[in-house]
Amino acid sequence: MPMLSLKKPKTRKEKEAEHKALLDRMKASGTPKTFVDWILWLREPSCFPVDPAVHKDDGTKKARADMTWEDVQLRWPFLTAHMICESLGYATPDCAARIVLDAANGRENWCEWIYSCYKKDPRGALRMAIRTRHHHHGYMSDINQAAKLVLQAMVHGQPDGMLASWF
Repeated sequence: MPMLSLKKPKTRKEKEAEHKALLDRMKASGTPKTFVDWILWLREPSCFPVDPAVHKDDGTKKARADMTWEDVQLRWPFLTAHMICESLGYATPDCAARIVLDAANGRENWCEWIYSCYKKDPRGALRMAIRTRHHHHGYMSDINQAAKLVLQAMVHGQPDGMLASWF
């Protein structure tokens, strides 16, 4: 019979202190290293002072049709990263965000990868990116590396001539 653990569960204050310590370590060291660290880092309110889903003028929520691909990168960074993984590095962060935006709005996308593999329908690529998200590890489809690319593009802008398959 297995022994029961007599470890005392962590209190809310202990969890918050642990979370704060992790965020402090990540801020001190630069960018997060693992996928879990990315999730915790992106949940920190100070990371993105502006909510991309809110209009700057009147403070109301943006409709999907009003969103830009930059808003998509800020609002759904991991979906954008999974789209890069699904393309096996073909899509850059900006291209992946445009594909997600077109899929959300039901528009055709004329990216060569979408055009040839999904007959201009980005929703098929988005469906596959979501379905196979647990397999995005390893050569040319590493989610950690793709998330770093998306964050770099959000913070510093995408470098000229950048190809995602060159990471």
